[in-house]
Amino acid sequence: MVIPGEATSNRYVANSDGAPPVPPPGGYRGAQRNRTPQLPPGAPTPPRGSADAKKKRVWMGRAALIVAIAFAIMLLIVWNVGGSHTLYGFNMLAVQIAVLAFILVALFTPGARKWASGALALSLLMNVATVGAAGAVTSAYTGNYENLKSDEQKFWEKYPGIKDQEPVYLIGASSVEEYKADADELLLSVRERLTTDFGFTWTDPTDDMRRPIRNGYGGESWFFTYTSEKWMTNEAVHGVSDKTAVVNSINSVVDEFGYDELYSLTQPGYRDDKVLEQLYGSAEPTEQVIWEFYTGDYDANFTLYVQIVDLSMDNADGTFRKDREDWNKRSGEPLEGVNIYVVTGPTISEADEAAFDELLDDYK
Repeated sequence: MVIPGEATSNRYVANSDGAPPVPPPGGYRGAQRNRTPQLPPGAPTPPRGSADAKKKRVWMGRAALIVAIAFAIMLLIVWNVGGSHTLYGFNMLAVQIAVLAFILVALFTPGARKWASGALALSLLMNVATVGAAGAVTSAYTGNYENLKSDEQKFWEKYPGIKDQEPVYLIGASSVEEYKADADELLLSVRERLTTDFGFTWTDPTDDMRRPIRNGYGGESWFFTYTSEKWMTNEAVHGVSDKTAVVNSINSVVDEFGYDELYSLTQPGYRDDKVLEQLYGSAEPTEQVIWEFYTGDYDANFTLYVQIVDLSMDNADGTFRKDREDWNKRSGEPLEGVNIYVVTGPTISEADEAAFDELLDDYK
């Protein structure tokens, strides 16, 4: 009820119509901006946390960063020394998980977050996946895959024999010295016979060659194939009848050595006609630029090869002549004529046989 003449401060009384309610004791809750308890004058301020606790939390962040750095250095060392299988192993993965867990604990610890953030960034940059990927890219670029091989792979990579072939049979075959002696004897007999029958002269031979054989485990064995010196006539042989006469003359020699007659590699049916045209100029022997034959002791892996190159049968665009001219520049061989040489199977030098047997003991 309003009483005329009262002061403005006394305008409202309890239960007066239209008046706002009286605030509760202590004021409205939403109006409390500062909930810090009001202390009596002169009372000490309670501590919000000890300095030692704060230092402890900072130390955790620094420790997380140190652990991340140490783990990154360890990854680089393992990768650099070629421990790729160690890098991808279970133990390394377990260590990485432990490091990450410690970093995450530090990351959610007040006072340690700044240092833990740096540790987390480093762990994302340097971890098993990123270091392994960098190693794979480096190996692909340089062609060096040693870091990606296990110790067992490196061990078998040095296997001196040939996978799936009994060493006793390999080492029991003719040595390269024996093969060379047999090849020299056979080639000399053929040259003498052709010189007698046709008056051929011969160019200086190309050097003999040893081609290493892979061991089947990613490396090279101690064995190799031997290709003898290649001899070629200075004179060309044209026409089917003359070439046939040369083949018959060589057959008379190989017969004396106990070998079968020369077998033609250019006969129809041996290869697809298109292959014959590409390699020899035609599928029809009478129109071929190159005749090629072989014979020998197949049980001993000793094979004589004979080629007769007749450029008078070349096609219109001179494809074979161009090829022979290019080969002449590299090897010095005449453009056409009779070419003879021997190729053997896996062999080894006599001087290496004892060392081979000794090394083979490590793989038994």
